[in-house]
Amino acid sequence: MKYVKHKIMTVVSLYLYDVLQFAHNNKSLFPVTSSLHQHNTRQCLNINLDVEHHIREKIKFYNSLPEFVRKLSKNKFKNTIKRFLTTNAMYQLKEFKEIVQNIGQIVKNDKN
Repeated sequence: MKYVKHKIMTVVSLYLYDVLQFAHNNKSLFPVTSSLHQHNTRQCLNINLDVEHHIREKIKFYNSLPEFVRKLSKNKFKNTIKRFLTTNAMYQLKEFKEIVQNIGQIVKNDKN
């Protein structure tokens, strides 16, 4: 766990950092689910996946973040994601979906 000790992102974490930053900074370019219908669902603020395949996979990572994280300002989002990815060394993309809910601890610790 030298990556975590030295707060260095793995290659997978660097990829995720870039993908999540792109989606957050450009979310106005993509329609959200609630803009397609009037039903108030849990996923109403998710970015719609009716986009090109190479972007769809990236949006899935962003949509897997808790809603309160997606609502953070750009700067707060960037710092939160960076802290999450440097404290959780990931070597496969599937690991992100397994531990993404832990990101709430970072946001909670920032408020204290």
